[in-house]
Amino acid sequence: MAISDEGRHHLYRRLEEVLGEPEAATMMAHLPPVGWAEVATKRDLDALEERMDLRFAGLEERMDLRFGAVDQQFAGLEARMDHRFAAVDQRFAGLDLRFDGMDRTLVDLRADFRTWTIAILTAMVILVGGMITAIKI
Repeated sequence: MAISDEGRHHLYRRLEEVLGEPEAATMMAHLPPVGWAEVATKRDLDALEERMDLRFAGLEERMDLRFGAVDQQFAGLEARMDHRFAAVDQRFAGLDLRFDGMDRTLVDLRADFRTWTIAILTAMVILVGGMITAIKI
């Protein structure tokens, strides 16, 4: 049975008649503002705590599953990225070898250019000397 505001007021008036105003106010202050059926007990709070613990445990489990799947996706992505970077590193190593080979080729060409230039100049000097000798004869 729910207690109405009118019933509370009637109770206060009766307590005031029997006990006096201060005692009636003190007595009313100790009553819950709602009916006793709506007052939570320790058992109610314990049951609520248990339900909340179960809900949080379920939520935590779902979060672990969801983030575990995300972690696995990132692990796969990380492995693919590592593989790609390793392939790029191999290509750069191949390019380094090619550039080293080109450097050697250029050094060889430079040496060959000097040799050919000296040979051509020597040949030209011999030809010019031969022409001058032929003109004098």
